[in-house]
Amino acid sequence: MNYDCQEKRTDCLQYYLKSLIFYYFEVINKNMISPNYLKEGATVAIVSTARKISKKELIPAITILKKWGLKVVLGKSIEAEEHQFAGNDKLRTSDFQAMLDHPGIDAVWCA
Repeated sequence: MNYDCQEKRTDCLQYYLKSLIFYYFEVINKNMISPNYLKEGATVAIVSTARKISKKELIPAITILKKWGLKVVLGKSIEAEEHQFAGNDKLRTSDFQAMLDHPGIDAVWCA
């Protein structure tokens, strides 16, 4: 289909949107690595990549994860504090990266 974008702007935008969606599913999505589903006994790490957060604030999330049969590991950035942040930039980035690299961690949640 060839659209005259000046006269049929809505049709033209829909055409381009459909093209982008097609490109995503046919090209980009094929190369994307999808993680396995979490199973009972899997380990979930919780880190804070931005604002400070206390263990007390995480109790609802930890409770749900444990109810699902998952293990929970809290990162060094939890309870860390530097102004409104969960520690300095180096602590937060290294904590997040360590959890991504750890072979025993199956998922990472950012608080």
